[in-house]
Amino acid sequence: MTAHLFASLFAYVKLERLKFFHNLNHFALKAKLYQVAFKMDRIQLDSIKNKHELLKLIMKKIVLSIFFLCLSWMMYAVKLVPVKVIVQDCLTHESIPYASIFLCNRQDSTLQAGSTDDKGEFTFKNIHSGDYKLRITSIGYQALDTLISLSDSVPEKYSLYLSVST
Repeated sequence: MTAHLFASLFAYVKLERLKFFHNLNHFALKAKLYQVAFKMDRIQLDSIKNKHELLKLIMKKIVLSIFFLCLSWMMYAVKLVPVKVIVQDCLTHESIPYASIFLCNRQDSTLQAGSTDDKGEFTFKNIHSGDYKLRITSIGYQALDTLISLSDSVPEKYSLYLSVST
């Protein structure tokens, strides 16, 4: 965070210095920078002697543009789904309030945790698709470990039953 602060202060001081040195406002400086950039592009294009090099340069720019466009689409395409867990007693089918729930991603071992409400329900929000290990514990009951697999866009609901510990 301090690096960002330092970089923004440095950029501000540099912009103010350019503004003072050239006697121009920010908009005029921006227009001048665009002119310099266009001149540099023109010099680069003039330096290319044959059409083959020009086509290679254009293709590089097109391929990079397509790559970054696809990358942004993939980042946007990641769907997050809610996972609702209902915890009940296996004999009486009554809800078990305040049971502890742990959701562990099997790929990167990230862990999310929570506890059920008075109705024995808990919802994990914004979960990525993938394979997870779900662990439920409650006082007086045996711990339950189960594997679940989440699809991309379907909200999941699991009713799980705990057996009384002996």
